Amino acid sequence: MSEPFADPANLRVHRARVLRLAKAAVCDDGDKPVMCSFNIEALALEHVITVRPTFAESLETLFAGAAASIAKELTPDPAGVSKPIKLPEGRDSRRRVSQARVLCRVRSRDLQAAAAVSAAVAEVEDRRRAAP
Repeated sequence: MSEPFADPANLRVHRARVLRLAKAAVCDDGDKPVMCSFNIEALALEHVITVRPTFAESLETLFAGAAASIAKELTPDPAGVSKPIKLPEGRDSRRRVSQARVLCRVRSRDLQAAAAVSAAVAEVEDRRRAAP
């Protein structure tokens, strides 16, 4: 069950952890990342809007939303200051659809492994916060 009205601080922490996992997955998906880290951050702001029971569920939500978004259009700048965020090498629409497929493959990887990694990240973060 998600927490639609989660404490904003909890949502920020949850989103940051999901974002770390997403960036790691995208950067490890071949020799060239399918998008820059800022694009992933912008998509996370758009798609990770609730605290899910597991990071794997939020990661799946992010990748599904990201795949649909980049298949349609470039990601808008979240601050609305600059032009939409370009994909690497100025790829055209057909390339964006291919990238959406790549993101779907990343999303379909073993989400249990992602959950185990996210639990380890959470444990390290909790220990860091608890340290004097």
